[in-house]
Amino acid sequence: MLDQHHWQATRETAYIELQQPTKENVKTALILEFHQMLVRLKNGSNLTLLLK
Repeated sequence: MLDQHHWQATRETAYIELQQPTKENVKTALILEFHQMLVRLKNGSNLTLLLK
């Protein structure tokens, strides 16, 4: 098992490496991604291809 300090450092590194939003930024990131998807669909992108 990891101690709390080691776990926190590992978790922060993983979020950065995987380019995942932090807890504080997840809502903003999801809204942005949603709007980007709408623009792509409006411009004629195929939904099936976008979801892969």
